Amino acid sequence: MHDVEIIILCSVVIGVLGELTLTERDAAKWASSPFENDTSIRPFTVTFCEYDIKDLKTRLSDSSRSFVPSLQGVGFEYGFNSKLLPEWRSYWANQYNFKARLSYINKYPQFKTNIQGTDVHFVRVLPQNTVFCEVLPLLILHSFPSTFLEFYKVVPRLTRCVNGLAFEVILPSIPGYGFSDPPTKVGFGAAEAATVMKNLMKRIGHPQFFLASGDITHVGAMMATLYPHVVLGFFANNLVSYNPLSWGLWVAGALSPSLLADKTYQNKMYPLGSTITSFLAETGFVHILATQPDAIGVAMNESPTGMMAFILQVSQWLANNASVYQPDGGLGLVNRDEALDSVNIYWFSNCLTSAGRLYSETFNNRTYQEEIYARKTHVPTWIITANSSAITQAPAQYAIKYKCLLQTTYLDKYGLFLANQAPDYYANSIHNAVSFMQACHLSNVYSDYQQL
Repeated sequence: MHDVEIIILCSVVIGVLGELTLTERDAAKWASSPFENDTSIRPFTVTFCEYDIKDLKTRLSDSSRSFVPSLQGVGFEYGFNSKLLPEWRSYWANQYNFKARLSYINKYPQFKTNIQGTDVHFVRVLPQNTVFCEVLPLLILHSFPSTFLEFYKVVPRLTRCVNGLAFEVILPSIPGYGFSDPPTKVGFGAAEAATVMKNLMKRIGHPQFFLASGDITHVGAMMATLYPHVVLGFFANNLVSYNPLSWGLWVAGALSPSLLADKTYQNKMYPLGSTITSFLAETGFVHILATQPDAIGVAMNESPTGMMAFILQVSQWLANNASVYQPDGGLGLVNRDEALDSVNIYWFSNCLTSAGRLYSETFNNRTYQEEIYARKTHVPTWIITANSSAITQAPAQYAIKYKCLLQTTYLDKYGLFLANQAPDYYANSIHNAVSFMQACHLSNVYSDYQQL
């Protein structure tokens, strides 16, 4: 066993060792692959084979057992309302056009390359017209339970030259998600995923880049904290500061909320008791993924209907918290094909278990003992908080951790999947944020940051 693997194993099992060095993080191998010594970048095309499609439809058509009826007068408060299951299941089996949707999924160039033992899948789109236009690399990270498809609508908006600026857009699948290999060793959490993503960008040819993330999986925040010389700027929607002082300020603010935040934020943060109760009631998926990902994974991987219900329920709550009280859970406004595209990726790649493990390897004693959450982040940061954020934090809470906080914005609508819900707003916000970050770097406003 390699020295780095011994260190990682000991830190997981014993939970008493300090944080790994960046060199040790780079050297870690998280899986075995025929391509683990291959540094090439290989073209990749998503395929759903006919056998697997037939198997899926057979499972969806199995009506040997009936669904347990939902309680009278409820929407989605208890989970996916079983009244809607036959309709969605029938659409998936009989009306969803697999060939047409595969064409959509493959509309942008896709690749694989091996990083630290894992084959990493990513989409890479370059601007077509770069005359009089500066092109900057932009890594955009998906969250759970979404995929790289979450950002398809913003790709043409970001690769188009606006005010002399366009982006080369890279959309990876985090290891364990979609078409990236799952880690096979204990210890692969958000910090480790951040290292793999950083090394992916280096492999592509970008030792420095801008980063965007809807950060429920924390990978973006970890990357900005661990690699301030690599990440030129961090654009985040629905970010949460897990710095202990940020939480302490929230609790202390309950004594006089107006001293911490204006009414826009207060209404989402207080009263403290009801806010915490509501959060715990609606985030059961986080708790089970963080503790028993393999158990829930068995159920999801055996039943496409169960997986669909789970993913759509969680996605809708993250997109619009109030949707759980609606009879249809807000699904009447959802594009069914787009929703099922992501479900298909989880189903055909059989990745829900490995995706859930990222939570269990992040929300644990090892992560907290490394104290990355408590460390200051010196990367220029731009934060958007949507109305349906799982947790709403005031600018003062963010400022405790993010020492180069350029702007915080609160939106009175939308949720975690801002790029899909409001693609124009999302793309324009990134353009504005990066333009400001560029100006700050050029004017040496962050000279202290650059010397870190």
